[in-house]
Amino acid sequence: MKPVIPFILLLSVLVSCKKETNDTPVTGKWELVRINNRLTGTDIPKPAISGTESFHIVFEPGGGYNGNTFRNVFDGSYGINTTEKSLSFDNVTFTRIGEDQWGRPFTEMTYSCLLQSFTPCIPVYYENSGDTLILREPSLYTFYLLPLR
Repeated sequence: MKPVIPFILLLSVLVSCKKETNDTPVTGKWELVRINNRLTGTDIPKPAISGTESFHIVFEPGGGYNGNTFRNVFDGSYGINTTEKSLSFDNVTFTRIGEDQWGRPFTEMTYSCLLQSFTPCIPVYYENSGDTLILREPSLYTFYLLPLR
């Protein structure tokens, strides 16, 4: 009977342990579905594309991100403040083919912290609304993203 007690104790400890993750409210793969120009109050039309291309971003749990516009591939790192619900794109690398009407505002957003002349920079604010991730960059645009499964 005595050997069974340590085994049961060990089993209960193993079962009660939770796997820790660095998931954040933005972690996952997201597809850009809409961009709104807050100055004019209008949406920027989606570029004409061929095939099944998607404009997506993957936020990794450890603070990295990657994805593609309709014309370029990008990656970098981000910081997140879950209390303020804000993101800062700390660095970014893009392949540099001329961007379209969705790629330009997105590129501006990812470079926004790097281009600001003061520290800390004005971050990009995020909001989770149902399945939608909403990103509001400091100056002009709001981006709407849906999860890709």
